[in-house]
Amino acid sequence: AMGIIGTDVARESSQIVLADDNFATIVLAIKQWRIIYNNVKKSSLLAINRVLAGMWSLIVILLWSESIPFVASQLLWLNLVTETITGIGVAFEWPEGNEMQQSPNKLWHSFVTGTDMVTLALNTLTMIILVAGSYIVTYSMTQDAMTTVTVSFLVLYFCQFSNLYNLRSFTRSVFSLWLFSNKAIILGTIVSLILQFLAIARSPLAALLWFTWIGRWVFGLSILLSLVVLLVGELYKYVQRSYIRV
Repeated sequence: AMGIIGTDVARESSQIVLADDNFATIVLAIKQWRIIYNNVKKSSLLAINRVLAGMWSLIVILLWSESIPFVASQLLWLNLVTETITGIGVAFEWPEGNEMQQSPNKLWHSFVTGTDMVTLALNTLTMIILVAGSYIVTYSMTQDAMTTVTVSFLVLYFCQFSNLYNLRSFTRSVFSLWLFSNKAIILGTIVSLILQFLAIARSPLAALLWFTWIGRWVFGLSILLSLVVLLVGELYKYVQRSYIRV
């Protein structure tokens, strides 16, 4: 019904009332809804991936060492610096531009599609290999529990960042997106990196969280290892664009 020239009876009996009497508003509303839906989905997949990767990494390490690699305070810290500070920025992601080419969402359609499941599986498996592998290799080389935990935690931490930038788009390459278009993610990244650096530096926070300083080259190596997650995500997006109709 028309909100301006429509009658009271028409407005009360209709399911949609156009406040500006413009049918184009319906198209804009549908587009905005799809943008919101996609951002909620990205945030949800990011949280699911974080939980799966962290949980299965713990299980694999426990099977190898029979000791708990991360204490509760470290896991809570990971949630704070990755999901709370940076992950919320995904909710403010700009539209990708193809929202109106997507198929309409039906109530009986699954929120997580088959391609989403493959993305979760690939990212989770990659992160498990990197985190558990870094733990096993570091402990075998140093025989120091605190150093091992710090290195494997940093790998898990930076893997979450790679996954965050991966999920800025379901199909487009992260390198095709303007890096500074989402200021919430940039700001969250800066704040998170500062906090994490303080957490492993020689400070009371490091002692509280049971971290130790590991050196700049190990810090950089952790970043390089985490980029494998970004590479895997980019390869799967390429396969989607080239061979799979999405």
